[in-house]
Amino acid sequence: MVSSSLCRLTLIVVLLQFKICISFAAEQPPQSTSFSEYDQKLEVWSKRWDNDNTNWHRNMVNPILKSLGHLVGVPYFEDTESSCLSGDESQQQLRVFVPLCGKSVDLAYFATHPNVSHALGVDGVSKPLEAFAKEHEHLKIQRTSDDLSNSHRWLGNNIELRQTDFFDISTREIEEKFDVIYDRAAIVAIDPLLRQSYLDTIGHFIKPKTGKLLLTVVERTADLLAGPPFSFSDREVRDLYESQSWVASVTGPLEGEPDPGDDPAKWISKTYLIQAK
Repeated sequence: MVSSSLCRLTLIVVLLQFKICISFAAEQPPQSTSFSEYDQKLEVWSKRWDNDNTNWHRNMVNPILKSLGHLVGVPYFEDTESSCLSGDESQQQLRVFVPLCGKSVDLAYFATHPNVSHALGVDGVSKPLEAFAKEHEHLKIQRTSDDLSNSHRWLGNNIELRQTDFFDISTREIEEKFDVIYDRAAIVAIDPLLRQSYLDTIGHFIKPKTGKLLLTVVERTADLLAGPPFSFSDREVRDLYESQSWVASVTGPLEGEPDPGDDPAKWISKTYLIQAK
């Protein structure tokens, strides 16, 4: 009798536990796809684009790129119809990567530069990419179908745009390495806790030995913990980049034309040249 009672009691306990587990599972929200999760993280940026609250955007080629582009093989030129470069300057065919690009005019500049064979811009928000395609009709950018569920793609003359999770770009999406990576305050737009993850991605796509990264950051002079943009001091830049396995050297801050967005009462821009190992 005792044994039979214990068996019945054990069975009741097991059934109750099973019922609790089923009820708990039923109450959990369904798991979203990785792209949906990333889209939620970008809600703030999406709203800023929707509301035209984009004070970081410039309707001109960044002066820093004009004055320092030659350091990465992209010297300044004005004639977009034909090359105005000569000699060794015009012999390169570089692949350029612009992370978190928005609708930067610098992308169009790269795409029409005689030294650039391919420019890739990646952003997590679709609106600036769609706007870029419309604003630069000469590049003949068209949206294309893509088998990759978490990536939206546009192709044009010497240019490619992708809306995707920058921190989870797969080698299926982007197979080749890049000669030049142009970071115009992209790393200071993200949470400082994500900087190492950001650099892991950068390191994966920069061409070993010959690849170069032109980096512009801001260092705040007031409200040091505010952001974005988040402050990035010279010491922090050197400590972080020099610790990367793919970095051979860090040069800077470099002297160039000032960024028109600088406000010395709030922050100043600093530019560095990072050489790949």
